[in-house]
Amino acid sequence: MILNNFRKIDLVWNNAYEKLGNVRTAQYDEKGRKLVVQVTDGGDIVDLTGAELKLVTVDGLEYENRNLLPTNPNLYTTGTYIHYKFQDKPMEYLATLEDRDTEVDMSGVFISIDTQGNPNGAASVQWFMRNGVEVARERKGKNELYFSVYPRTVETLKKVFDRYYIKVERGDTKATDWTPAPEDLQFPFDLIDAQKGIYELYFPKLFVDRYTGDTKVFLELTTKDFSVTSEPFYINVFEGVR
Repeated sequence: MILNNFRKIDLVWNNAYEKLGNVRTAQYDEKGRKLVVQVTDGGDIVDLTGAELKLVTVDGLEYENRNLLPTNPNLYTTGTYIHYKFQDKPMEYLATLEDRDTEVDMSGVFISIDTQGNPNGAASVQWFMRNGVEVARERKGKNELYFSVYPRTVETLKKVFDRYYIKVERGDTKATDWTPAPEDLQFPFDLIDAQKGIYELYFPKLFVDRYTGDTKVFLELTTKDFSVTSEPFYINVFEGVR
């Protein structure tokens, strides 16, 4: 039996300068625990129809050795290959693959880093996989700008990131430990009741899988007229199931 009332964490955000209480959740919580936030104006209920609320990790902002490659398919462009432009001009980079789930079937998949979002005819190509056969785990380069995957579907892209932890970082020295890209550490809430400003978010699996201890976060509310962020607070992820 699931005790729903014990699987929900409530926060009320009254104004931008209010200090919010810290939040606790569990690593390996298979059913998922949700964070429910009500946004008010100094305690007064407001209609937030059309407003977006996000949970953003401070760790996900710019930092040294950040991962330049997000996994969010909404950030990718579909052409001959589905691709993402990880840099705007040639700069030295190091790209690495780590095992995540070796049971994922990669038959027929192509993975490359190249100069045009399509390795066919590109001026420069670095291959990781060709027709389902892995050819490299690490690539160094400078001129390549795009990470490209074929077949050009979201399903294939998801398969690639289920199979591997992939990191692209600046420089050409020794690879650092895998971390999510900043773009993957911004989690949108679902708007549950616009007239009362109530939102909820199930703690993303990526978040609880990869973080233990205290992680500094903040809330970001965006409407058509303005954007405001909360004071930072902490989410504590502990081992085991609560």
